[in-house]
Amino acid sequence: MYYMFIIAPMTTAPIPVSKTVTIRDVNKELYEHFTTLATRFGDNLGQVFSRLIQSYGKPYNPLFLLPGARARFAMLHDHSSIEVIRDCDELVISKSDLEEAGADLHYIFRNIGHLVFDESVDNRTLMRHVLRIHKSNVETRGDVSRLFLKSINQSQMLSLYFQDLNPETTNITIRNVDEQTYSEFSTACQTARTKIGQAVNDLLKRSLPYFEISQILLHDPKLHDPDLIVLMLHEHLEVTPQDLQDLEGRKVLFHRIRDLIFSDSTDPKLFKDTVMGIYNCPQVIYPAAVPRLIRLSRTRSYP
Repeated sequence: MYYMFIIAPMTTAPIPVSKTVTIRDVNKELYEHFTTLATRFGDNLGQVFSRLIQSYGKPYNPLFLLPGARARFAMLHDHSSIEVIRDCDELVISKSDLEEAGADLHYIFRNIGHLVFDESVDNRTLMRHVLRIHKSNVETRGDVSRLFLKSINQSQMLSLYFQDLNPETTNITIRNVDEQTYSEFSTACQTARTKIGQAVNDLLKRSLPYFEISQILLHDPKLHDPDLIVLMLHEHLEVTPQDLQDLEGRKVLFHRIRDLIFSDSTDPKLFKDTVMGIYNCPQVIYPAAVPRLIRLSRTRSYP
């Protein structure tokens, strides 16, 4: 028996060219928080910054910026599976609308004056196909999870997250920034007539809450679940037993909610099995029957 080996010619992938950049008038508090998050697990700051500015001008915000999180939640970075529907006065969506283009297609709705999911849209369909909702007034007519809808509806402003932000700015210098990415970012800023420092500040404001989430998910093994629901950036949120039951077995993480209240009638087992974490929530009221150590294991300030 003879074997034939075909040796393909070796090809060398182009090596990315990096550079050192200096940017003026970047918010000092935002940037220091960014560097803390970016370097916590030894990531190269220039590489993470390159991924950050790569999202400038995109109609959607990448939820996870770290390579490990991107691999774990690859769906959110497969842009070919995402369609953006935007700038409509009114839009009524049915179950067949969401399903007819394919089971693996995900939608982002942006700037819809009145977005209606009709009676046919159920929990499973909404969870499978709707990735994000931005700056839209939403009405649901079917039986869908209130908590899930809140988790994908990003119409609330990030002003809550940054309302106590120190306005002090500084000049920053970052090494190992991808040269092509930075050139494209600089050109986009010129086209938008936006100073680079201001564009960086806007990106940090938009991305830091999600960057925190990426770190939290990588840090805690029990959160390595692609179906995990993340609820964040609310002033006040009351959670009932029915809310947790409507998640149909999916786990939930609460992040940066100022006033989080669980109904006292919530069963301790339902709480333990469904609530995976409560991060950076200053005021939390737990069901009285939930054991103290379970509360302590779920509640954290991070990073």
